[in-house]
Formats: sequence, structure tokens, C-alpha cells
Amino acid sequence: MFEDRDGSAPVDVKQFLIAGDETVVPWIQRILDTLPATARGQVFVEVDDARGLPPLSAPGRVCVTWLGRSERSGAPGTGERCRRGVALDRAVRAWVGEMSVIDGDYPWADDRHDFCAWIGGNGPVLTQLATDVEARLQSSSEHARQ
Repeated sequence: MFEDRDGSAPVDVKQFLIAGDETVVPWIQRILDTLPATARGQVFVEVDDARGLPPLSAPGRVCVTWLGRSERSGAPGTGERCRRGVALDRAVRAWVGEMSVIDGDYPWADDRHDFCAWIGGNGPVLTQLATDVEARLQSSSEHARQ
């Protein structure tokens, strides 16, 4: 999803979103290694405990955020601990909701390649999240072309 035909990151992409859990950290680093120095975007990585983790190497305009489940709550008012995938789901949906505002008021965002998302990891929450983000970005790009 992130590669152009020659294996490089697509040059017309304006924003990257990379998200996953601890099971895909090596993949995330490989993706970051392929991005151009001018890349912009956000990386979210959900882990059990975010303290003391080594940093990921990313271009200067790409923000890496570690989401520790041990530091987050589950459903409001329950006192439960955050379940696997929930912290990532919340962060990605908030980011996409803010960054994929594409309509006639934003003429520079008239191309389906303005955003490129990669979501990886284990579990039904992340599978549904990837499906929902893909649908959101496709509908945004179709809306922009009208």
C-alpha cells in the first residue's frame, strides 16, 4: 500500500499515517526507512507499556507517538484497563477525522494520493479500524473530485 511501482514511497502523497501494535514495529521501521526526508505524517504504535522503548527513526516531519495500554483506561466509567487495539483505534480515528478534511474549500487536497495509510497488527479492533480508515479516505478523495 505504501510503495509505488518501483518500490519507493509515492511522491504525490502529502500525508502519511502509519499505525500498528507491538507485533509490527519492525515493519513500521522498514516503512519509515523508505519515506523521503520531506515526508509528513503521524505514526502511532500501541504497546503494553510505552516507558523505556527505543525511538523509531523517522523523517523530521513525521511524529511518532507510543500509546501505552497500561497508561490508558478502557470504556469510560468502567475502571477497566485499555484493551488491545483500543488506544490505537482512538488515536487513529481522531487523526483521520482531523487530517482528512477534504472538500472544495481545500483545493490542494484534490487527489486520492493526498493521504496514504498503513495499519497493521493483530486483533479484530485493528482489522475493523483498517477497513474504516480505508473507506473514509476513499470517500474523502471521491468527494474532493466532485
